[in-house]
Amino acid sequence: MLTCKACNNDAGAYFDGQAHRQERLRQLVSSQSDRPETVTFTVDDFPTRVEMRTAGRTGMLFTVIPQINNPAAVELTIEHMRVLSETRTTDFRFTVTPQVTYHPDRARLAWIRAAYLAAFALFGWTYILQPALQPIRDQLRNPSTPGLPPLACTTRTATLTAAKSGSSSGPPSTRACSSSQAGTAFSCPSRTTREASTN
Repeated sequence: MLTCKACNNDAGAYFDGQAHRQERLRQLVSSQSDRPETVTFTVDDFPTRVEMRTAGRTGMLFTVIPQINNPAAVELTIEHMRVLSETRTTDFRFTVTPQVTYHPDRARLAWIRAAYLAAFALFGWTYILQPALQPIRDQLRNPSTPGLPPLACTTRTATLTAAKSGSSSGPPSTRACSSSQAGTAFSCPSRTTREASTN
């Protein structure tokens, strides 16, 4: 789906980049990424910048990055971990803080924007300009002003599909568009709208 250059550039910087960062972190913590990430690994009060990789389904591999660490601080961390190991203490805490960050609202809007464009490609102008979708257009024009209900979500099994949902006895009430592992639900077009879109 093509958009004008200005819209494409703005969306890439403001929306899509945030969704990409969110997806990187999601894959990292779910052991689905082969890409290493720079994180701060802190044991008690001893922080060290390391490269984090996933190992198998539940393991994590940390490698110290000498170029961005104070050697003395690294030695203190190693010594502290040696003492913890020798004393077999369980009274310690550690945290992992990724260097890459993202704006959750902008990442959510990236998926909504993608679904909006996909709906336009599938159903045409008659559907996409209906009044029910005006809040989405307003939100995309003014992304810093919250106003939309949760339309986008992340699942484990989403694929590149479009699915209808609703009661088993009645017509479908929503259309869910999913890409990768993110999904966005819009109202399903009426029969009149679908027929007008194809004429």
